[in-house]
Amino acid sequence: MKDQAVIIVAYACTPRGGTEHGLGWQWVENTAKKHSKVVLVTRPGREGLPQACIEHGIELIEVAVPEPWRQWTQKFGDVGIWIRIYIWAMAVRRVMSNLNNNGQYAYAHLITFHSIWMPYVFDQLTCPKIWGPVSGGEYVPKSYWGLIGPEKWKEIFRNSLNKCIRKSIERRAKKYDVILYGNTQTQKSIETSRCGVNRIVMPNTVEDKKNDESKRSWRKGDVLQLSFVGSCQGRRGMPLLFRALQRMGDLEWKLDIAGTGSALEYWKQQVLELGIADRVVFHGWVGKDVVDDIYNSSHFFAFPTLRDGGGSGMLEAIERGVPVLALDWGGPADVIGESGAGKLFSVHTPERTINELVNWFDEFFQDKVDYEAMINATKNFDFSRFQWGVKMDLLESGLEESKLNAMKTSNSL
Repeated sequence: MKDQAVIIVAYACTPRGGTEHGLGWQWVENTAKKHSKVVLVTRPGREGLPQACIEHGIELIEVAVPEPWRQWTQKFGDVGIWIRIYIWAMAVRRVMSNLNNNGQYAYAHLITFHSIWMPYVFDQLTCPKIWGPVSGGEYVPKSYWGLIGPEKWKEIFRNSLNKCIRKSIERRAKKYDVILYGNTQTQKSIETSRCGVNRIVMPNTVEDKKNDESKRSWRKGDVLQLSFVGSCQGRRGMPLLFRALQRMGDLEWKLDIAGTGSALEYWKQQVLELGIADRVVFHGWVGKDVVDDIYNSSHFFAFPTLRDGGGSGMLEAIERGVPVLALDWGGPADVIGESGAGKLFSVHTPERTINELVNWFDEFFQDKVDYEAMINATKNFDFSRFQWGVKMDLLESGLEESKLNAMKTSNSL
């Protein structure tokens, strides 16, 4: 395998980029550490990418969306992005058909976007094929639609589309030898019984560094400090927290929200209507120094999201020794799990979730919650699942299992 090349297809791939663009490059970079030959297929115009590929000995193939199509799709917003992705994928498929396919490749890996909507591009390749980490099977439950504000219709459309194309997604999944799922909810959303080898590979990454050693404590009578840092989107479910806090009466608490996004004005309206605006501080976009101050003063990081594939903000909080309050739903449930570094609240109906939050806060204020144990759990949190050595090991173990399964099938014929 060392003499064979690895093909990586990544729509989003930018060195030092954020979100999926940065993760796309990190997959490429870490693959290049294990394989001497890597072929990267991506879009042109990625800042710093040609030089980074030269430095790492990576062969770069740039595939562009024709300019007329790119300009035409700009006016359609998010829908236009996916039109461009499909046009790009068809062009990549043609590139794949022209590659030398005579045992030259160890495997081909489709990385970004991390979405079940990504088209299949490897029709002409005979080497093992890998997809992921793939997310997108998460969804906002119908009973919670009324709490996500103006983005409600976007979520309804998304849920409906996933249901309509589920069979198509399952057919696509069966073409892969290994699928790396970003969370168990996406894994469950696809019928995997006849697919290739499956692994859960967390999409977020954490550098190999020690946890924050700052002292954090709670004493009865203290003001409870809560925080949210991140993109303010309707699916993040903050109105659940607002309603729970509104029922806390005279108990002292404060909530800091740092970030901007499409739901920010809706959230501000919500806290005004609930009469808690004097206890909620909207900081907007802030720099690292302010973010550090918010985390340092926080007792808990609040992340009641109703649709998320992972949870980079949660990991950032845990790294800093701040326990997390989240829902037992989607990627955050996989992140927290049984670690004790946070509290997960059930997702059945909004009223039940809110009541669970209220009851838990009540117990916390009565000193019935072992806060010190939660702090210790953040310090002992297992970050290895989010580090590149483990991610690459999971990929390669999946490949080995796939090969063994193929051999067993061949021998049984």
